[in-house]
Order: sequence, then C-alpha cells, then structure tokens
Amino acid sequence: MKKIVTTILLGTGLYAGGNYVTPVDATQSKTIEIIGEDGKVYRVRSQREGVYAGIGFGKSSVGKADGISTSLFFGYMISSYAAVELRYNTLLSDAEINGNKISSDIENVALYLKQLIPLKTYVTPYALVGYGKTSYGDLSDSGFQWGAGIDFQYTENLGFSVDYESFYSGDFDGELKEDIEAENIKLNTRYSF
Repeated sequence: MKKIVTTILLGTGLYAGGNYVTPVDATQSKTIEIIGEDGKVYRVRSQREGVYAGIGFGKSSVGKADGISTSLFFGYMISSYAAVELRYNTLLSDAEINGNKISSDIENVALYLKQLIPLKTYVTPYALVGYGKTSYGDLSDSGFQWGAGIDFQYTENLGFSVDYESFYSGDFDGELKEDIEAENIKLNTRYSF
C-alpha cells in the first residue's frame, strides 16, 4: 500500500480547519489521514470505491403491523462521498399487530443514491434518497423513499452501519381507508470487493 500523500488545506470547512491528506492513488487505499490544527494526525478509514454487498437485520413496520426483517443490498461506491445502492427488505416471520400474528408479507425493493459525509473518525453519517416498490400482502405501490444512517468502517473491506428507512407513505392507491407509514431500522454489515 502506497504511503505517498498530497496535503490540501481545507480552511474552516467540514474538517474544522485541519489539513486533508489523501492517497495519490485512491483506488489502492481508502485510509486517509487528516492533520488537525493541534498537529496530530488522524487516520480515517473510508469505504473503498467499487462494488460492495451486505446484509442487515432489524425491525420493519407497515402501519400497525411489524416484524423482524432482513435486508440484502448491493452497491457501487462512486467516491468517498457518493454511492448507488439497490436494497431488498423482507420479513423473516409473520407480521404482528399488538402481539397477534397476521400472514401479510412486507417486502420492499429500492434503488438509492447514498450521500456520505466522511468525518475525522471511522464514523461516516449518510443519507439515502431513492425510488422503490413496497408490497404489503396483496397490495403494492411505488414511490419516493428516503433514509439516514451511520457507517462504521472496521477494516478496509469490512464495515457496519445502523440505518433508518422510510419506504412508504400512502394508502396503496386507495385500497386502504387511511394512509400508513412503512419503515424499518436495522443493523447492517457490508463487504467491499
């Protein structure tokens, strides 16, 4: 791994006046160093550019029904600041309303643009905006979806994240008497290839 770096002065912007040091060949290493105003060097791991895949587990809900869910996702990291991600969410078991099991399946497929904000640590907050299709039993509808999360880069290839997704708000084209919200919160693990 190359240790040659270029220093860029960022002023008082996102990095609080520190100097930003990045690898000359960004495709070989995504570990960057930031020199703070105190003169200390802070190492920052950022997800590598290229293809990644992952799995997540959490809780999904549609209206009053909820259950334990899983998520599979595949993405392409365009830069340290942006990625495109395809996600699939589904329940692992029957949904429940007030502890009573119902057999309605909750599924969601969405394509997101993922905006990342690298910081001086191994933590990277991000936002998701996209379009997807949500199915709830025999009902389905498509529309705008969004989310937010925090990524923790463990190694150059392995990372973890916690995120929230709002993947539906509406009445399934008038099929329901009232609008419902569909959302999930989950813990993910990701591997960059």
